[in-house]
Amino acid sequence: MEDQKVLDLVKELVNRLLSQPQNPNPNPNQPTSINPNSSSIDSNHFNQALRYAIRILSSRMTPSIAADEAAMAESIKRQLVTQGKSSEALTFADLYSKFASKTGPGSINNKWAVLYLLRVVSEDCKIAKKQPNSTVSRGLPAIYDSQLSDNSKVSRDKEVGWSGGVLVLSKDPDNIRDIAFREFANLLKEENDVSEEVLVRDVLNASQGIDGSYVKYDGNIDGYALSDSIKVPRATRIMIQKLCELGWLFRKVKGYISESMDHFPSQDVGTVGQAFCAALQDELTEYYKLLAVLEAQAMNPIPLVSENATSGNYLSLRRLSVWFAEPMVKMRLMAVLADICRVLRGGAMAGAIHMHAQHGDPLVRDFMKRLLRRVCSPLFEMVRSWVLEGELEDIFAEFFVVGQPVKAESLWREGYRLHHGMLPSFISPSLAQRILRTGKSINFLRVCCEDRGWADAATEAAAAAGTTTGRGGLGYGETDALELLVAEAAKRIDKHLLDVIYNRYKFKDHCMAIKRYLLLGQGDFVQYLMDIVGPELSEPANTISTFKLAGLLETAIRSSNAQYDDRDILDRLRVKMMPHNSGDRGWDVFSLEYDARVPLDTVFTESVMSRYLRIFNFLWKLRRVEHALISTWKTMKPNCITSRSFIKLQQAVKVKLLSALRKCQVLWDEMNHFVSNLQYYIMFEVLEVSWSNFSNEIEAAKDLDDLLAAHEKYLHSIVEKSLLGERSQSLYETLFVLFDLILRFRSLADRLYEGIYEVQARSTDDKKKLSRQLSNRSAEPGSWASEGRKALTQHASKFLSSMSQELDDIGKKYSSLLTGFISELPGKAAEGLLHQSCQGSFLDTILETMPSYHSVRYSVFLNLPSCTLSRVIVAEKVYYERQVSTLKSFEEVDALDVPPDINEEEERREQVQHERAMNISNGANVVLLVLKIYATIRSGSIAIAASTLDSLLDLMAGGILWFTHLSMKNINIYQYPIGKLRVQPVGIVIFAAVMATLGFQVLIEAVEQLIRNEPSPKMTHEQLIWLYSIMLTATTVKFALWVYCKSSGNRIVRAYAKDHYFDVVTNVVGLIAAVLGDKFYWWIDPFGAIALAIYTISNWSGTVFENAVSLVGQAAPPEVLQKLTYLVIQHHAQIKRVDTVRAYTFGVLYFVEVDIELPEDLPLKEAHAIGESLQIKIEKLPEVERAFVHLDFECDHKPEHSVLIKLPSSQP
Repeated sequence: MEDQKVLDLVKELVNRLLSQPQNPNPNPNQPTSINPNSSSIDSNHFNQALRYAIRILSSRMTPSIAADEAAMAESIKRQLVTQGKSSEALTFADLYSKFASKTGPGSINNKWAVLYLLRVVSEDCKIAKKQPNSTVSRGLPAIYDSQLSDNSKVSRDKEVGWSGGVLVLSKDPDNIRDIAFREFANLLKEENDVSEEVLVRDVLNASQGIDGSYVKYDGNIDGYALSDSIKVPRATRIMIQKLCELGWLFRKVKGYISESMDHFPSQDVGTVGQAFCAALQDELTEYYKLLAVLEAQAMNPIPLVSENATSGNYLSLRRLSVWFAEPMVKMRLMAVLADICRVLRGGAMAGAIHMHAQHGDPLVRDFMKRLLRRVCSPLFEMVRSWVLEGELEDIFAEFFVVGQPVKAESLWREGYRLHHGMLPSFISPSLAQRILRTGKSINFLRVCCEDRGWADAATEAAAAAGTTTGRGGLGYGETDALELLVAEAAKRIDKHLLDVIYNRYKFKDHCMAIKRYLLLGQGDFVQYLMDIVGPELSEPANTISTFKLAGLLETAIRSSNAQYDDRDILDRLRVKMMPHNSGDRGWDVFSLEYDARVPLDTVFTESVMSRYLRIFNFLWKLRRVEHALISTWKTMKPNCITSRSFIKLQQAVKVKLLSALRKCQVLWDEMNHFVSNLQYYIMFEVLEVSWSNFSNEIEAAKDLDDLLAAHEKYLHSIVEKSLLGERSQSLYETLFVLFDLILRFRSLADRLYEGIYEVQARSTDDKKKLSRQLSNRSAEPGSWASEGRKALTQHASKFLSSMSQELDDIGKKYSSLLTGFISELPGKAAEGLLHQSCQGSFLDTILETMPSYHSVRYSVFLNLPSCTLSRVIVAEKVYYERQVSTLKSFEEVDALDVPPDINEEEERREQVQHERAMNISNGANVVLLVLKIYATIRSGSIAIAASTLDSLLDLMAGGILWFTHLSMKNINIYQYPIGKLRVQPVGIVIFAAVMATLGFQVLIEAVEQLIRNEPSPKMTHEQLIWLYSIMLTATTVKFALWVYCKSSGNRIVRAYAKDHYFDVVTNVVGLIAAVLGDKFYWWIDPFGAIALAIYTISNWSGTVFENAVSLVGQAAPPEVLQKLTYLVIQHHAQIKRVDTVRAYTFGVLYFVEVDIELPEDLPLKEAHAIGESLQIKIEKLPEVERAFVHLDFECDHKPEHSVLIKLPSSQP
């Protein structure tokens, strides 16, 4: 019904276009009836026009302009306005608005086509009006005109053209067009052996990888080609060659898919490879659909070739090239990817495909994105499973995380690693590392920690990232979502892992335990352990029982503060005996080990524990050396040897004994200084500093890798700074040689004192003491302890000489080794061992250790900064001055036991010399006073007067000092029970006070002269000569007396020397001031007097204060107390403890109070003898006037004397 209606409308349209009404209808309201059978319209002409119209309407030809309805309407309206038809333009605009607004049922959908048709018809009508003889009639071509001759047809054919967008054709009554078509077809058949329809079908077959009738696969050229024997135009052959490329590409893609899927069961194609093949197969399926459509179109004949050609769909080679444009692009990409992925798999395959997705063509980009979604789906599923579940679902080794079976302690370090060859390019290395660490943390928690709390952390991470823990949550192109998921999972799982390590497995406590026991930080435990295992370790290593050492270790733990540690920690501490040779001792092979179980053995691996063992061996050797030196000091205690026992020996033997003892003491002091500073450096500068840094890094650690790195840095710092690194290997070896030499010294010192004990016991004939002391010592064959005194003296001399020689040898070797060690420090030691910004360091301290080091000091100092150099030199000088002073004081104490060789003649001679010095000084003062009085009168200078006054005071001072000297010599023990030693400081105070007062008087006189502004009269030439002669003579005499008196040991004579020196200064200043005041400016003279007066006041005021303090009772300096303590400690073996040592001034010398503790059961007679002998010995010291010794049996009581009770009450 609809088709008939459309046909009727087309007929009416053609009829209207062909009709030419002769008489226009005057009444527009009366419709014009048009009959196709009317005589005015030829029936044949109408039928041909109708068929032509139907052909045009049924064709798919479209105009070459864009289908824009509004533009077409605007063009028509503008054309009407241009023609001056404004009213018609308005009418058209109104009609178009109604036409365009009509929608719904019965409306026209393709409004643009209607407008275009009307415009073409209108333009055609205009052409017909302008050309009355034209064959164009009402917009349709005059297809058939029987009245035209052939010539006219030809001429009109020449005039045929395109006008107004409509093809104008002339009538062909003789069917010339069909004849031309047939002739053209015959021509094509002559030029082509094969029709185009056949070639199109062969090309379609080739595009499916199937050989056609004429287009077949040629293995020589590896592609489809048309046989050369087939005659076709060159353009056709080229087109076929281009179109057949699609078949060659298809063959490659299909071959790759078939090969991969055929090998799947037996070879590792992989899930990513399977996904890639599936994606390619899906694309080929779409390609097959296109080929099916093209096959259908290929069944239609091609126009201009078949006699029955119609305007329906057909497929030519040119059309096929258009259809193949998009599949060609896709097939090329798939073929390229197939070639690349043939040897790739997994992440490498996904990365290679991703590299081709970076394309600017939207078609290629969308195609690759669709392909990568399928290909990367298995890879992203592996990432999700690894990050959230810790499962490595990688049967075909496609994932960039590779696992291998290892022990639990090696799971973190060796169990999993990144396979960079499988890392796709769209996943960055940093992201891959986080992915690796996250899954590794889950497996570590699950396998090593036996923890399941990670599952909750993974669920929280997935929720925070906005995804799920199920499959399919991630895909290609969602890199941000992947990074967010990995970041959230890593943050939560790593935090949970560290919480488990810190809290459940107490990682920090175990680190502290290793520091305490393996790094010997638990001082009381280490000291007790060394004391109780020392005898056992002194035995050969092959005779030592490990079980016995384990028992001793347990004893040390229970006897020290280590017993309060966690029992789990203590159970991990064990004794370990290292492999040993036949000559090794227990000290050489003993060590401690700490059992770090899973999961702590991830941090404390075997290699780490071996480094800890190396550090322990070094620290143990250092502690052993320190322990040996302490034991040597106990042997060397002064109260172990009584020098009185050797009084009866020859003087040469006594000298050798004292020499050997002194060498041993000095060498011990040097070694102890070095070991103590090294011990301090290791414990505080290395271990404690490294531990502090390690603790801070533990708090800042975010994952287990950070924790491992912090521990590795901590351990490396200890190894390098403790001279255990490769860089310090030579220093390490030298240091151990030094340690061995110190141990050798310990043995030598033991031998020395053993021999001394024997000599002491034999010389005192104390058999019981001898047997008691020798009972625990193995007597060597040929012992000389029981021989006669003469043999004893000979053997003692020989023994002491031998010991001195060996001590010298050890001392020289030790100094040489220490010098070499210090020389190598700046070049090979770790940075912490050297100077740091001129602050104190181990090297700076060690540089002060030995006098023998001075010989190479400057060569080593070249490597030090100037500030360190100056500080070391000053500190060295101060240190050795203090040490020499201490040693001299000790020598003085030791000499008290030896009866002094008193030479009365020499003492008398010294006394005469002292008196002579005082007499000369007094006589010189009298003579010089007379001369200076004469010079003062002749010159009238105040400065000379001040100098004369000083001479007068010298005379008075001499009288006072002479009087005090005589008073001290005349002692009346009934009037002055403790002597007149206080007379000397009292006299000095009086004399100094007078001197200061007179100086103040001179000061006043000089100031008054300046205020009065009265210059002194000028001196004559004669006066100047007298002045020069007297003052220079006085200065020379005083200088000579100062040189003579300053070397005296008498205190009064030294006071004279000080006075003479002061006179030299005053004479020179007075002479200069007087001469300059006379020659140039008069005020120089009073200023010189003022300077001398101020000098006199300040100098003698200090003297007054010094002697006044000595009368008050000032405490003695630490050096004196140290000397007294040394004397008390070494006095007698029965002295258990020294409670108090107090010394204070009471005049020139000290009063000493000593409280000592003796055994409670000691008889009074012996206790009194010890106390009395100690008092006598103390009072032998030259700086001590009187000593008080208090004996007690305990030291916990309050002091016997209290100063506070004698103080005046604060109450009114």
